[in-house]
Amino acid sequence: MSVFSDTLTRYIEHKNIKVFSLAKYCNLDRSTMYKILNGKRNPPSSEVFEKMTQFMHLTPIEYNFLKETLEITQVGPDTYYTRKSVENFICQFPDQPATDITGSSFSPDPVSEQCQTDCISLVSQQHIDYYVHQMILSESVHADVKIAMFIQPDYKFLFSLLASLHASASLKIDHIFCVGTEYAFTKDHQLINLKYLREIFPL
Repeated sequence: MSVFSDTLTRYIEHKNIKVFSLAKYCNLDRSTMYKILNGKRNPPSSEVFEKMTQFMHLTPIEYNFLKETLEITQVGPDTYYTRKSVENFICQFPDQPATDITGSSFSPDPVSEQCQTDCISLVSQQHIDYYVHQMILSESVHADVKIAMFIQPDYKFLFSLLASLHASASLKIDHIFCVGTEYAFTKDHQLINLKYLREIFPL
């Protein structure tokens, strides 16, 4: 089954729609409708799709979701989500303000603070954020400061921190990050490469 046929089947079952009645309304024979429902036949034309949605009395949210699954099935998931990611990237470019981190509080472990060895264990994300915060701030106040990073921009705290530093002619940030040559998506179907580019906009 395709994502479209699966969604259409769920709508039909949820709304107690008779397949024969739906097929007749759409000027299709019953066997053709069942092939569409089983994903064995190409998704319907725009005209048939509109008749289906009218007959089922879909809400606007249901309609939009079913239409999206139709487009996904027609062009394939990778192509659809790639186009969607590029569209969102262009529409949002470059208007993405830096995350405000003012007012954040950091509470390092007192035991770690008292430890004077050259190596300390960081046991939580809060500890990591704290020491990164301290290092960046202590370095950024010096003259002719250079911060060099080799890191993917999915560490939001660090990028928000860097973007919040006051612009200065003496502060230089060099950043190397990797992009892939193959399509890779996040859990919410964003292209990872474009997501990373969007993260560094504030910088």
